[in-house]
Amino acid sequence: MNRLPLPSLRLRTVTLVAVFGFTSLFVSAAPVQRDDPRPEALKPATAKAAICADGPSFEGRITASSASTTAIDRSTTGNVAGYISDIVDDWSCTASFRYDGLVWAKTVSASSGNFDWGNLLASDTIACNWDIGTTDYLKANSTTDCPDSDAEYAMSIFLGYDSASNLHEVTFQNDITPDEAGDFGFIHSSCDSYYNAEVMLWTKTWDTASTSNRPGANCSAYTHESTNTSQTIVVDATPPSGGTISLNSGAAWTNSTSVTVAASSVTDNLAGVTDIRATVNAGSSWTGWTAYPNASVTLPATGPRRSAPSSVTPTATRRPGRRSATRSVSIRPCRPGP
Repeated sequence: MNRLPLPSLRLRTVTLVAVFGFTSLFVSAAPVQRDDPRPEALKPATAKAAICADGPSFEGRITASSASTTAIDRSTTGNVAGYISDIVDDWSCTASFRYDGLVWAKTVSASSGNFDWGNLLASDTIACNWDIGTTDYLKANSTTDCPDSDAEYAMSIFLGYDSASNLHEVTFQNDITPDEAGDFGFIHSSCDSYYNAEVMLWTKTWDTASTSNRPGANCSAYTHESTNTSQTIVVDATPPSGGTISLNSGAAWTNSTSVTVAASSVTDNLAGVTDIRATVNAGSSWTGWTAYPNASVTLPATGPRRSAPSSVTPTATRRPGRRSATRSVSIRPCRPGP
């Protein structure tokens, strides 16, 4: 973050010198107190901060948090951060409340989007700006302190559907032409009023002429830009479910201690089932994760010829991510012998 000296390279100070011609009139009079205050409509308007002529430009990606710079490809919580890998351009002014953020398409038809706005600085008088050629995170700064590090005042983003409690389980992709759910990109808007450190707007139109998708009413039309990083993120918190589990193709007996666990038709919301593991008789020792749909387990080597059935508890999962509930399937070991 760049705390600009005064005068700065970005902020060029122009001194205007006005020369007035006048005629001196000497009038002796006592001050007069007005009994009738000037109507509100005739009072001079309070000067407002200027809206910046143009906004910044970023390259970046979505990460798991402000403690990471690694692009994610999966999330089960939707809690992320907007990492800026390169500040290509900064705001054209600092005499404004400047908001940057992330927007993503809500519906399959992409008729509306969710706009998460974060404030750079809660002041329009401090010369604090993005520092061109450096890295950072999208900010949600409620103070007048110019951030001193990338992570300071970093904005936490929740990839929700229509509220902060409803996860948007969909495949997200960097795309500023919103034509399907999950298309996302960076957004920018400058304001002449402060509208909190973060402004989350659910289900808003993409129309730049509308004020409903801006941080507030006294803000410029938003600009929308790509993160300039190819990224696809599967946001999915629903565990795998359904399907069937069998042992040795459904056999009731086995004369071997090696048993094959097979799963079929286990379904997953988005990510797809990728792995399976198992344990015997609800033990604490599980097999390692193996590629879905098969796993191998070893039954106890001792026991009577026709012993009690061994229970194999398999679990299907999409790793990394959610695991399915465990289910038990039994097979009766038959030890060879007279």
